[in-house]
Amino acid sequence: MIHIICALKCEAKSLIAHYRLKICVESAAFPLYVSQDKRISLTICGVGKINVAAATAFTHAFLQTGKQDIWLNIGIAGHKDLEIGEVMIAHKIIEQSSQQSWYPQILCPSLCRSMEVLSCDHPATDYKDTVYLDTVFEMEAAGFYATACRFATSELIHVVKIISDNQQHPADKISASFVADLLKNKLEIIDQLITSFCQIATDLDSPNEFPTK
Repeated sequence: MIHIICALKCEAKSLIAHYRLKICVESAAFPLYVSQDKRISLTICGVGKINVAAATAFTHAFLQTGKQDIWLNIGIAGHKDLEIGEVMIAHKIIEQSSQQSWYPQILCPSLCRSMEVLSCDHPATDYKDTVYLDTVFEMEAAGFYATACRFATSELIHVVKIISDNQQHPADKISASFVADLLKNKLEIIDQLITSFCQIATDLDSPNEFPTK
């Protein structure tokens, strides 16, 4: 099964429509959607590391997830000069407050740029940070990855972000409709990434083959 965690409803809107997800649990904390074939789930967690960690654990407990399930944190992020709409996958995740780091194992083909992601405690407004010169800024990746690693193999846990703001188009100019359209325009590459992750899950689940005499 594929489990998608989104911070915002506007991030989730196009994914819910595209994968024809139906509400399964409608709570004020963590609305959870599931496809009819039980192949894909999506949970809306709210902003921040604590919320995403709790929503990831909630999804695991409610759906009784397995070690070969795929976990994806999909959402928006900022960068000083990357083009709006560019899709990236994290090869390193840094928690700003603790400086703890994680290194997702990217085994799929190069469908998009891989970058370092910094999980901030507050929205980032300084795109010229001198410490993190070429880093994507967001607020959920560290909480998501640290929690999902308890429930699945690291090859199947990934953070996929779409650049929504930069120095020319700062975060305070973003609207919910803009975010929804941004995700809608990137559904094709998200589909391609999911297909690649599913193939990796299949390969990991296959028994080792030994040559016969």
